[in-house]
Amino acid sequence: MSDLEALATASHAQIGACEALAALEELRVQLLGKKGLLTLRLQGVGRLPVAERRDAGAAINAVKQRLEQA
Repeated sequence: MSDLEALATASHAQIGACEALAALEELRVQLLGKKGLLTLRLQGVGRLPVAERRDAGAAINAVKQRLEQA
């Protein structure tokens, strides 16, 4: 399992464990905010070799969309 998938799995578990809206919002900021984990990964795509950028960006965006829908 890649670390991106591990992050997605752990994040889904954390979302399920949130009992208050404030906790859910805090988690959203940690993952998707301006300095969130997924945002930083998307920013790092530009530093990857050209051949890897498309796949990496697509994988990160897929995880981001799944978390936004959760």
